[in-house]
Amino acid sequence: MRLKYQLLLTLLLFSVLLIALMAVLNSWSFNRGFTNYVVDIEKQRLRSLGEQFAVEYDHNKSWEWIDSNPEILRSILLSARPDGRRSEGRSEERSEGRSEGRSEGRSEGRRRGLSDDAPRGRLRSRILLVDSDKNLLVGREVPQHNVQWEPIMLADSPIAYFGIREPRGLPGELADVFIASQLKKYGYAALATVILSALLAMALASRIVKPILRVNSAVKHITNGEYTHRINSSSKDELGDVARNINQMAYTLESNQSARQQWMAEISHELRTPVAVLQSELEAMQDGVYTPDAAAIDSLHAESVRLGLLIDDLHELTLSDVGSLNYRMEPLDFSEILDQRLFLAKATLAQAQLSVSFNDSHVSSTINGDAQRLSQLIDNLLQNSVRYTDQGGAIEISLLVSDNAFTLSWSDSTPGVNDDQLPHLFNLLYRTEESRNREFGGSGLGLAIAKKIVLAHQGTIEASHSSSGGLRIQVQLPR
Repeated sequence: MRLKYQLLLTLLLFSVLLIALMAVLNSWSFNRGFTNYVVDIEKQRLRSLGEQFAVEYDHNKSWEWIDSNPEILRSILLSARPDGRRSEGRSEERSEGRSEGRSEGRSEGRRRGLSDDAPRGRLRSRILLVDSDKNLLVGREVPQHNVQWEPIMLADSPIAYFGIREPRGLPGELADVFIASQLKKYGYAALATVILSALLAMALASRIVKPILRVNSAVKHITNGEYTHRINSSSKDELGDVARNINQMAYTLESNQSARQQWMAEISHELRTPVAVLQSELEAMQDGVYTPDAAAIDSLHAESVRLGLLIDDLHELTLSDVGSLNYRMEPLDFSEILDQRLFLAKATLAQAQLSVSFNDSHVSSTINGDAQRLSQLIDNLLQNSVRYTDQGGAIEISLLVSDNAFTLSWSDSTPGVNDDQLPHLFNLLYRTEESRNREFGGSGLGLAIAKKIVLAHQGTIEASHSSSGGLRIQVQLPR
């Protein structure tokens, strides 16, 4: 099922469940509220009724009058009818009951067609009456959790309690009217809510699905190699973030494709030069132009060595790019490695007529690194200075150690590079026109390999102008 319809059905189902839940809660709330209302009305009526029971209790000093003279009970109950009207003759009936005696009052009650249990039955149909010890006086036993008690007070002390039984439901006619009314109202409300939910769900589904469709279309274009394709999105939500990430991915793939094409072109050009030299010299020997003497053989050997070095550099750089270059990290003293590589390069430096000064802070420069790769880093920096520094120049090296890192500063003398060339010195096969040209034998890969080694050690490498007019390379590695 399409995502659009899944969202639509989910929101509609949620709306239906919400309507049903609201109907149940509203019905329960109404029933509970109506029950509390009935009980509160009953309590208000019983408070006035309780005052009359207290008067009779105070007059008789007991509750025996309930059984011995039901006419008094009948008179009290009739005086507290729900309509609030008192029966006429109430005073006469109570006076008659008190002055003429209990038996005469009971006879009068029988003459009116009332049995002894009539008032008690009337009371029992509504409430319970218990004494202060909760002994039942009027009514029948019911579970205590269904009864709310209202005290009958005399001289600030409870002498009895009315027990109000909570109704089990609404009266029949009221229940039918209420249920019919609520069903009708909730039917209209449910229909309106479902229609509104459907409209909102369609709008929301469309808003969510459209960006996803655009993203899906863009992914198809990028998969087909159309790396210039972009998604137009100004949204600030998560879908907007996805669109921007895909645009960034497309830009990265486009850049990598361009770099790969440039890389292949430059590699072909770099390999073509020594091969062309070898081929021309061999053809000259075949044509008798050159005599295959020792000098000619030395020239061929030099070109083959140059070609081999270029191939080795390319191989190492490729291994570094794919992560296959092996690194054996172990604690080592970087200052000691630097001393060893400079000592081994004395002959090369003497031939190039370059002087070297090494300023060591004489503080332990122990790091976790690969000795072979760090030696290669120093050799590449050294070869870069030897190849591109004028004879009679100088190389200044300093090693500063801090709490978290140490910094290697490598500076040489003239010639230097201009500001525009500095950011490109670590690019593959990059040469400056002024000094970094092929007549010095460089492949343009030394600094690129150096950067790979530094990054593998989680460090940084930067190029700037040196104080002596040449180039300054600064390497920072974590301790």
